[in-house]
Amino acid sequence: MNGLSHRHPCRFAYLEFSSNNKKPLIKHLYMEGLIQMLQSPYENSGNVLGRMLIVEDLTADVIELLGSSLEIDPLFFASHLHTSRSGKTAKRPDTRLLPSATKHLKFLSTIYHRPISFATDLVPFKLLCDANVWRKVGAWPAPGSVSVGFTQRAFSTLVNVNNCGIWFGLALVDPPVRNTFFMDGREQQRPKTPVLFHSEQFQGGYDAFPFTRPSSNDGTHSPPRYSLFDDLIYYWTEELPSVFDPRAPAILSLSYYPLKIIVAEWMNFANVMHYTVENLEFSIEGLSTAPLELQRLESDLAHLQGFRRRTVDSSNKMNSLVYAVKSLTPEPPSLETWESLLGDIEHVIYRIDMYSRRLDALVPVLSSYVQVAESRRSMVETKSITRLTYLALVFVPLTFVSSIFSMSEDILPGKKNFWIYFAVAIPLMVVVLFTVARFLT
Repeated sequence: MNGLSHRHPCRFAYLEFSSNNKKPLIKHLYMEGLIQMLQSPYENSGNVLGRMLIVEDLTADVIELLGSSLEIDPLFFASHLHTSRSGKTAKRPDTRLLPSATKHLKFLSTIYHRPISFATDLVPFKLLCDANVWRKVGAWPAPGSVSVGFTQRAFSTLVNVNNCGIWFGLALVDPPVRNTFFMDGREQQRPKTPVLFHSEQFQGGYDAFPFTRPSSNDGTHSPPRYSLFDDLIYYWTEELPSVFDPRAPAILSLSYYPLKIIVAEWMNFANVMHYTVENLEFSIEGLSTAPLELQRLESDLAHLQGFRRRTVDSSNKMNSLVYAVKSLTPEPPSLETWESLLGDIEHVIYRIDMYSRRLDALVPVLSSYVQVAESRRSMVETKSITRLTYLALVFVPLTFVSSIFSMSEDILPGKKNFWIYFAVAIPLMVVVLFTVARFLT
């Protein structure tokens, strides 16, 4: 937890489910209210069935409070925190556990990407979000003097049940993307210099999914799509999922709305890939192999290779999500709902893999352009060196003759035998140039 920042306060909201109300009661809390609520999280007041706490932008103090009050496995917080580039990959829990071990975990944790766009093409390739938990940002130039990219997000949830049957759920979410970012220095433990870039969600954000039943509003409202925190409150107050049992909810049922939103975010990430691949394919048609274009070609190749690595990593994250959902999927009658969600995930994986193959096809093409441009630059440099060589051959004989004749005072400039210098130097220079020309041809 040493890498956590305290730049921003956490946001807290908890949903209270009771047998008297079809929809949960929403309460927003400050730190003092959270401390008071956690003193008796399983309090059986009235007809309360259970509670779910949503926490946005974790801090070390909140982790210690939640962990001690609810007796939470530290691996739960570790899985949510160790996703930024500042932490070493070897320490990440998801790289150290076998699938057989993750299947028996009492929580769900997943990573996803939120596509964003910038109003300038001067955005660095690697950044970190302004948040208490550093999340990496990737960006690359796009047509129209803009940049597109993504920011890494994480969601984690668990549910505990006490002896009286009262359950308590916890959901950890990341804050919205702010316009303040930090340079991503791998050698530094934490970024220091903030930079400002206006950003917004790519194409307005993910497509909101409809409710299974007619909504209580008139259809004019939609989720904010600014932060997962607000979106979850919106969906939970509009309709309870059909797979959710307020008397004894499973981890997967508590994750229904977050997973739907995360899959929609991945779908928007696939749209970013489609946008990027098409722009690269069209830009290659107009590329030039002139030496002056070499820097641009190398930059495009570097961005392409970095984007390929991210697409492979994204596909792995999606496959991990499929495994997690399948391992937690209950038996019918709710099986059809989860099969539908799995079908959406597999469709997104198919799209990501398809665009990844198209990116793979572009790499040798762009590499060949770079090689041709480098060879032409080498030819230009060779011609420049040849000109310098001829220029040197003009002065070498003259310098040689002058150094010899300088030993005699009669041949110095202004003396009567100074003409001998030219009579010897000029024919010698002609002989040298003629000999070199014959050798080169």
